[in-house]
Amino acid sequence: MDVWIDSIPLISMDQEVDPLYGVVGAVFSGDTLIVGERSTGTLRYYDRTTGRQLGTVGGKGEGPGEHQWMVLMQSVGNRIYTYDVLASRVTVFGLAGEVERTVRVEPWGAAATAPQVVGFFPDGSMLATAMVRDWSDRIDEPTVRRNTRTISKHDDMGGFEDSLGMYLGNEVYVEPFGRGGESMPEWQVPFARRVTVGVMGAEYYILENMKSAIAVYDQKGDPHHEFGPQRTPEPRRISREDARRFRDADEVDREHPEFYPYYMAVRYVADALWVLDYTEPSDVYSWTVFAPDGSEVGRVRSSERLLVLDMDGDIAAVLRVDEMGVESVELRRIPGWRQGR
Repeated sequence: MDVWIDSIPLISMDQEVDPLYGVVGAVFSGDTLIVGERSTGTLRYYDRTTGRQLGTVGGKGEGPGEHQWMVLMQSVGNRIYTYDVLASRVTVFGLAGEVERTVRVEPWGAAATAPQVVGFFPDGSMLATAMVRDWSDRIDEPTVRRNTRTISKHDDMGGFEDSLGMYLGNEVYVEPFGRGGESMPEWQVPFARRVTVGVMGAEYYILENMKSAIAVYDQKGDPHHEFGPQRTPEPRRISREDARRFRDADEVDREHPEFYPYYMAVRYVADALWVLDYTEPSDVYSWTVFAPDGSEVGRVRSSERLLVLDMDGDIAAVLRVDEMGVESVELRRIPGWRQGR
């Protein structure tokens, strides 16, 4: 199955009074679309037939239902789970927006930073990652580093249950600062190695953007299976122009990449894993969609910069980001799409 997302939206969520910025996720609930939004720390409720905003829940703050910096929104059964990374706090909402409980995610011994929740299992337990550092390993010149990260499982009240192993995280640029410290400027490493960990139903996955295979594990951290494209793609060699831009931006001595990454992003949507191919800004955006057993559902393409947030039949709730960085949430049809909930 090879389908395209319609270029004309069915509905655009009303933003005349309260523009969206920092959309974290969206969930269909009957005739309503619920959008999680970071800049205001709210869940926003929209009529999916008109786009009219029906109300909001929460806000910026530390009280029940409020968020300082929401980074995750996920529906599990008839509940919505959010994670506030600054407060290390999970909030569980009913679909109508009522707060059922708020729990703090406990740090644990091996982690050098607070855990960051990356997803929730069907029973409400959660998967988290955190950085592990040897603070005696100090740098004396700018460098590109991949910090070690740990994966941990926590119960539905945020309590630490088990360590599930470690992995090398994203490439980041660091430079010396102060007495043995490090600063991390907002500078993107060109064609960086990036790793995404997330929950997929009752399992979790680890995707490395330079590898075509995606590893899937059970909740004990044991490898379950791998999946990826039906035919392993040929690595795409970096163009001369991009190699020159890499050299111009490079401030550290490191090996220059030879090939582009395979993937840009991944998201678990409506019981399917959507994996976005690496593309140049002017290219067609293309997702490979996998069922949880690893079988390939199909390919979905778009001529715009879109992120699929949720699906209901052949209707997708998408986040569109224009060339100025302005965000909007729209409903788009995907003709021919057959993967439902």
